[in-house]
Amino acid sequence: MLYTDGVVEALNSARQFYGTNRLKQLLKKNVKKAAELVLSDLVNDVSSFVGQAKQHDDMTMMVIKLNSES
Repeated sequence: MLYTDGVVEALNSARQFYGTNRLKQLLKKNVKKAAELVLSDLVNDVSSFVGQAKQHDDMTMMVIKLNSES
């Protein structure tokens, strides 16, 4: 997971940060999903968290998964 600081520093209307802990929990919960689905879930979660609050930084995210076949 690669991301810019705007993701974890995204603010909701109560001026609370999205935060690294929330990001880590989402990634742990979705560890078995395909990268595209993890990214989609993350975008939805950040959007839901932020709501209508105005943001002051960009948000860039990339999820990379390695599929190893034995």
